[in-house]
Amino acid sequence: MDPDDDGAPQGLQAERTLLAWNRTALALLVASALLLRAGEAPYLALRHLPAVIGLAVGAGLFLLGDHNYRRLIGSRPGRPAPLGAPWALLLTAATTVLLGVAATIVVARPWA
Repeated sequence: MDPDDDGAPQGLQAERTLLAWNRTALALLVASALLLRAGEAPYLALRHLPAVIGLAVGAGLFLLGDHNYRRLIGSRPGRPAPLGAPWALLLTAATTVLLGVAATIVVARPWA
């Protein structure tokens, strides 16, 4: 395998992307699980709804990363690799913001 611009062997870009998606999904799952276990919010939905959404999105990211990896590996040489889903980035960013706001509210406990 010939090295690409950054010195890594060609063909590893798909694997690095899969690992990045998996790290993102794992971080989202851990943050969501911690939010479920966080302090005593007077309203269960305040922490459970964002946490459940985060868990669902995190699990979906694992599946999406695997799907995209298999698509990239299956693409023929010489043809452009299929693009990933831009909505996945938007959904991940929105879920991260939602979890951050919910965690801030739970930690700050403005009702206390």
